[in-house]
Amino acid sequence: MSSLDSQAQVLLLRHIGELETALFNLGAAVIADGGRPAWVEGQDQTVLARQACAAFLQRLDYSDALEPGGTERLQGLLGASDETLRWVGTVNRLKQALHGLLMRLDSGVIEGPKGQPTQRAWTAQLLTGIGRARFNRRQAVRSFTILDARPVAASYFWGKVRKIVRITRDEARLLLEKRIAETGDIDPRHRSQFEALMDLPEDEPLAQVQQLKEYPRVNLTFPTPEGPVRKQVMAAAPLFYPAEIGAMAPEIIPLPDLEKKRRRLRRNDLSIELHAFLPSIRVHRYIKDAKHTGKD
Repeated sequence: MSSLDSQAQVLLLRHIGELETALFNLGAAVIADGGRPAWVEGQDQTVLARQACAAFLQRLDYSDALEPGGTERLQGLLGASDETLRWVGTVNRLKQALHGLLMRLDSGVIEGPKGQPTQRAWTAQLLTGIGRARFNRRQAVRSFTILDARPVAASYFWGKVRKIVRITRDEARLLLEKRIAETGDIDPRHRSQFEALMDLPEDEPLAQVQQLKEYPRVNLTFPTPEGPVRKQVMAAAPLFYPAEIGAMAPEIIPLPDLEKKRRRLRRNDLSIELHAFLPSIRVHRYIKDAKHTGKD
């Protein structure tokens, strides 16, 4: 192992260790905030909601159900003490510091200035070397939202941006080879997808879903002397707001079921299979005999 590798691994261990310690303390603070309102999807008791939230906050590794590049989601709205909000702020600062380190390593350096992110495979190898091959970097650096005040209402919904482009099998092969190179070929799912792609006829057109984002958002309503003020924010992770013991809980409309939403396909979605053929690069096969053009 080179000296540069050793230095980089020491930095990774330190940054990840500091973050995990702060997340543990944040989880403990969330559970200790009993008596304050707390809502988490799928939980009908405040105690269980806080326990589920604390466990979610501390997860930094890929679960078996996640696709490469995916992140776990949990909708929640938690009233928090000043102590808990301080820990959220500390966690967010550590996440930002870890993100900066990962970006530098992606460009092949330990200290700035960073260059182009051409060394992501090296970062993946470093994480594997410290026993964190399943480390979910996107989830680890995702910050948590602190609201300035208690909302009186919250309505969750799915936001979506979707564009479908027709590509050839060779174009899909190049995209998949690039993804394999970026991850250092450590994910067996990439290799199995590559083999499935090469089994297709060379002239079969494929559909890449570009900029596909189905993400939870929430409309929040805040009371002011001038009347209600509304704000929309991302809601992939629990939101925190200041609240005293015994504070009134907001009215909440939970997130609708995503699978039901997906069944209401738009006209340009009707020509492709519902499930991705190559999930790593968001490529679908066209439905046989369906009409499709160069851009759907």
